[in-house]
Amino acid sequence: VTGFQTCALPICRHALAATALSMTVLRVRGDARDMDDRLAEVNYYPLENARTGAPVTGRSETTRARILAAAAELFAVRGYDDTSIAQIARVAGVGTSTLHQHFASKQRLAIALFRKQAEDALARSATPGAETPAARLRAHLEDVARFAAVHLDIAQPYLADLACHGPVGAGEDLLRERLDELVLALGPEHPEVGSEAAPAVGRAHLALVLLLTLVIGTPATPPALVVDRVWAALFADLSV
Repeated sequence: VTGFQTCALPICRHALAATALSMTVLRVRGDARDMDDRLAEVNYYPLENARTGAPVTGRSETTRARILAAAAELFAVRGYDDTSIAQIARVAGVGTSTLHQHFASKQRLAIALFRKQAEDALARSATPGAETPAARLRAHLEDVARFAAVHLDIAQPYLADLACHGPVGAGEDLLRERLDELVLALGPEHPEVGSEAAPAVGRAHLALVLLLTLVIGTPATPPALVVDRVWAALFADLSV
């Protein structure tokens, strides 16, 4: 604790580091991974952004889509832990080397799948008619919580990556970018959201990290209650 108090790192970095540490003790019912597995998972991701992936155009985009579809099918039937890269490649009809050209590891494949499925699901379930920016933000957070609760296996590697890396580049994570937009939209009515101490984009990132941590830790909690807790931690000064 003393080290955190004297360190000159931004406050958002402290919050991300704390979340990353919490991943080592977070357990989900039925998860066979122990403490050593969790520590290895967190340590796998370096502090610097080391995301990799082949550019996707033409035939490469079609191959990537087949791999994602195969992963979705196998994760749904066998679960994330009991599915291997070789099995995914076999169902997708590609070699393992081809799969690795698109996804450096099973974790990166799960992260890409979570992003894609979340973007598709949230686009279909967008709640129209919310009257204020705060109401739209709450509705979106509830939709994310609802989606993550039924996709826990791939939500976990996504959260680990999100917590350890921080915000990503433009176009890499449309789920995060949509949340950024909703938080930034609070600005005209709530300028304190974008203050120097708590920049809007940083607050949006922390909201998603906290939301997913709560959902993965207690998946049976109703989405509205999860959002209440996120709201109390990060947006308590706002009214819907």
